[in-house]
Order: sequence, then structure tokens, then C-alpha cells
Amino acid sequence: MLNPITHGLTDGLLGQKTRMDDGTHQLSESIVFVADYYLLGKLYPAKVESYLRWVSHISGRKVQELTTEQFAQEYQLPVKIESALIANLDRFIS
Repeated sequence: MLNPITHGLTDGLLGQKTRMDDGTHQLSESIVFVADYYLLGKLYPAKVESYLRWVSHISGRKVQELTTEQFAQEYQLPVKIESALIANLDRFIS
């Protein structure tokens, strides 16, 4: 349920419509995953572990447990987008 809601907060960060053929859709999904992870870490830290299991499951990973380090590597965002994302989320939760 969190993922579709987060799209409303993050989709504008790309500055363009998302498309499957140019990588913007995948980047949009990565932004949402990072946003959800950040929000849960700030607001509900006890839920982060189950969120990582869910991400691992929906991404089709054979490894059931996705560590924080693996998540950070797999869903690394461009610096400009990550900075804007964190600033937007911090404003949203304060």
C-alpha cells in the first residue's frame, strides 16, 4: 500500500513522464523503493526488515534476505535526485 502512495510524492523528481523503453520507469521504481525505505527508517524503524524482505520478494531475488548494504547498492540513485528526494521527504514528515 505504501508504494503507490509514495509515487505521488516522488514521480515529479524525474521531470518527465516515465516510459518503459528509456529506463525512466525503472528509475521511478527505484526512487519509490528508496523513499519508502527512508520513510520507514524515520517513522517505523521496526518495519525496515520486513520491507527489505518484501523488496527482495517482488524483485524476484533468489536470496530471501536483502541486507541494507545490498539495498543501497541495488537502488543507488543519482546524487541530484537523492538529495531532492530526501529534502522532499524531510519536509513531508516534519
